Amino acid sequence: MNPHSKESTKTPNRTQHDTGAPSKPTSHSAISPINRFLCAAALALLPLLLQPTATAQTTFAARNPAQDFDTLRDDGNKNAGNDSPSGLWSDGTTMWVVESDYDFQQDDKLYAYDLATKQRDPAKDFDTLQDAGNRWPTGIWSDGTTMWIADWEDDKLYAYKMSDKSRDAAKDFNTLKAAGNTDPTGLWSDGITMWVADTADKLYAYKMSNKSRDAAKDIITSHADGNRYPQGIWSDGITMWVANWASRPPQKAEQTKRKLR
Repeated sequence: MNPHSKESTKTPNRTQHDTGAPSKPTSHSAISPINRFLCAAALALLPLLLQPTATAQTTFAARNPAQDFDTLRDDGNKNAGNDSPSGLWSDGTTMWVVESDYDFQQDDKLYAYDLATKQRDPAKDFDTLQDAGNRWPTGIWSDGTTMWIADWEDDKLYAYKMSDKSRDAAKDFNTLKAAGNTDPTGLWSDGITMWVADTADKLYAYKMSNKSRDAAKDIITSHADGNRYPQGIWSDGITMWVANWASRPPQKAEQTKRKLR
């Protein structure tokens, strides 16, 4: 609910000065035994009907630490070096995690992990980002054939072939900057529309077929609700979940610094 919206004014109850007499209540004795039984049964079941189900309580609330990926950071025991993760996507077998090079070590890439064991699968890494100029990767999404990677610096979505990790520039989204989508972060698509989160305050929509804008499908995130800097996004096709990045957006000074290397 919008906190600034006005409460609806309730209509006052009818008083004795209103025109028209209230209808005469039905006497208790006039209610049939079967109706009395049904009423009593309904009242007895009401608390059970109003009680939340176990599914509603646990589906999205419960943590499952056993499924955590503890293999990203290189802490001397693990050798992934994936210590600046941002976007992620999985095909159900492999989990790809973006490494965005905030420490300027020129190691922007997608690290691959086996979804079942959480262990590294380097043979499936995307090591082609640096050569492509995709040096500030954020969100990723794939249809199983193409992997799209948002670049916060270049304001575009780079396309790569899933089969061999090579560039597929014909499928790039080069329409973000003209749309004002100049801080792209998270991505998600239903195969028809690609939504691109922007730290400005909304999810921009584009047609998958020709990469053109589809502004009618934009999702405006609410400043009033505190979701001012959307980053990661995901949907089940009905609901869109939007992660809020921080209390303030990334500083453009850092972006300028990045361009100097």
